[in-house]
Amino acid sequence: MYDFGAGSPTRTYNLSYVTDSNYTSRNIWNRMTTATVTDASGTRSLVTNYYDQGTPSMVYNVPLHDTANYGQGFAYRGNV
Repeated sequence: MYDFGAGSPTRTYNLSYVTDSNYTSRNIWNRMTTATVTDASGTRSLVTNYYDQGTPSMVYNVPLHDTANYGQGFAYRGNV
């Protein structure tokens, strides 16, 4: 990112995304894991996301939900 009048970038943003095949094989591509910004004073972390850390609770009798294939034991959902 350029500041007004600057001849070179004054800040650089770096974004990293999930590349684990458990997510990409399910077409989950847009999950950011980290974001940092680098400027003259150094690099600072803006955010770190962790996905699917807990076990989802089971909800029964949900219409049209495939509990057999996507029940409580299915861990790769892309939830923060």
